[in-house]
Amino acid sequence: MRRLTDKLILIFVASLLSVLETSINLEVTIGFLCVTALSMINSIVKFKYTPIASMFLYIIICFLKPTYIIYLPVLLYDFNFTEDLLSAVALFSFVPVIYNYKSSLLVYYLLVSGISVIFSINSNKILSLNKKYYKLFDLYNEESLKEKKAYKELLDKQFYKMESVKLKERNNIACEIHDNVGHLLASSIMLIGSMKLSETDIDKKQTLDILEDSLKKAMNSIRESVHKIHSDVVDLEKELNNILNKFTFCDKTLIFNLKSTLKNEASNNFIMIVKESLTNVIKHSNATKIKVTLKEFPGIIQLIIEDNGTDIKSSKSDNIGLKSIKERVAFLKGTLTITTASGFKVFTSFKKENLI
Repeated sequence: MRRLTDKLILIFVASLLSVLETSINLEVTIGFLCVTALSMINSIVKFKYTPIASMFLYIIICFLKPTYIIYLPVLLYDFNFTEDLLSAVALFSFVPVIYNYKSSLLVYYLLVSGISVIFSINSNKILSLNKKYYKLFDLYNEESLKEKKAYKELLDKQFYKMESVKLKERNNIACEIHDNVGHLLASSIMLIGSMKLSETDIDKKQTLDILEDSLKKAMNSIRESVHKIHSDVVDLEKELNNILNKFTFCDKTLIFNLKSTLKNEASNNFIMIVKESLTNVIKHSNATKIKVTLKEFPGIIQLIIEDNGTDIKSSKSDNIGLKSIKERVAFLKGTLTITTASGFKVFTSFKKENLI
């Protein structure tokens, strides 16, 4: 908008001076139309040498019609005097006016040229500052998104680490209760059984029966509590189904062939690997189908996420999502292979002993 305003001002000043010099006539109108057409070409055709070509073409026209020289500064405006050294050549474009042209026309031309150069330099400086501003703004947004992503990953890692520690502690407590208290209760029940065999007093026998029954109830209660603590593990198949049900970007399929129960730590990392892979599909692919496969073999477990995308926008190693997947696979001491031959495929493989 600023450049258009500058050009309109230059054309107005040039037209005013032209009228003062020659009055309004057909030649002034044709000169105005020629310089307007060439200026529009300079604005539309973004080629380095277009302004120079337009300038020399108009100079040739000025040799035929000297009065057109007053509009030449309008084309001078399209040069970038702060960056292109060749633009300096344009400053000498007034040389032809030394020959055959009136001195007053030369003064008018130099006046408008000076205004044009000042406008051009200011405009290009503002344009350069705007480019730097938007570049810094984009860089800031990119860094901000990376920080938010990294912060979210850190929170997820802390959450799963805390959950793993909590579950491990609960399992330790359950084992201690089962091994220590359970053993004492079992011994007490056996001791009471022996006492009942040697006891002849009916009242005492009834008392021993009540005590034995109470101890058995306590034993069963402890077993139930311990079993409940141990059974508080992540249902991996259920969690993966929930994630895929919420994924609406494209068609999805889950193949779950896993019989072993994984440690919570492993299950949580598998869940995050699948989530990161689905996020990458949304951001960087035009896939219409995605398949998540979990297979168990005698010695290994494989997790595979693959899609049929053809327009893979980013598969760089510095991609935050892929970096997170690599870290999780490395944490579980697995291997990761990424291929893009027929869609994007994340293939991971783990030793079963590291997961169960």
